[in-house]
Formats: sequence, structure tokens, C-alpha cells
Amino acid sequence: MPVLENALLAAVIAFAPILVGLSLARPAMDAISWMARRPPRRWLPFYAGVALDVVAQDAGPSAAVLQGLFFGRIAPPERERRKIAAPALVIGHRRDPIHPFSDAGMLASELPTSRLIEATSLVELRFWPERLTGEIVDFVASCGKGRRRRHG
Repeated sequence: MPVLENALLAAVIAFAPILVGLSLARPAMDAISWMARRPPRRWLPFYAGVALDVVAQDAGPSAAVLQGLFFGRIAPPERERRKIAAPALVIGHRRDPIHPFSDAGMLASELPTSRLIEATSLVELRFWPERLTGEIVDFVASCGKGRRRRHG
């Protein structure tokens, strides 16, 4: 699910408060991070462990990543994307302002050898993967058609 030009406003709304917290409240965030690294993960439900792993990240690098999202380039510009010849599978869905479907459609139209698949939700591949994995397998198989494998 691409994050391109159409996602900028939603990304700022979602991540600016986190960036402010990571930057201005760094000692508190470092303490929370330290505490989140303490519990053993083996007895926790999977997503509880994932949530703890997110909170356990160091504040400095996390803030740097978010600053990069705001002030750096999040993807190559359109003119460079149009030159990417590798086959690409773009998956998007319509209910995510940070990964808008308009960005997915735009990316698929810019990449000369791409295919666009619409997921029903952000979690479809995680919880109901059958349809999408079938599409992914078909895409991967189509990438190898007509190519001979070189040995040695």
C-alpha cells in the first residue's frame, strides 16, 4: 500500500503528535520504551507483543524516521517511477487515509509493468489471505513466463 503525494495530509495528522511526543518528551518516552522491553514476549498474545515492540523502540531513531517522512522524500518522484521496469504488484484499499487508494492507482498507472489489486481492508491479507495470496501467486507466476532460468 503506497504512501505517495495524496497521503501527505493524513500522514501529518496521524504522525505529527507522535513526533512531538518523541521529540519534546524524550526522557518520558525513553522510560516507557525501557519498561516495554522488560516483559518476556513468549507468553503474550501475538499482537500484544507487536504493540509492546512498537512502544519499545528508542525515541531518537523513531523521531528521525518520522522527520524523514515529513521533510524527506517518501518515494521517488513521478518521472523516476515511470522508468521502473521491474514487474510490480500494487495492493491498496479504499478505507485508509494514510495509504489512499488514489495513490495505489496512481502508482500502478505510472509503473509500466504493474498490476493493481484492491484489498477489501487493511487487514484482509493478515486475517483472510486466501483471495489476495491467490492473486499474489498468479502475479509472481506471470513474472516468470517467457523467461529462461540461467544456471551456473
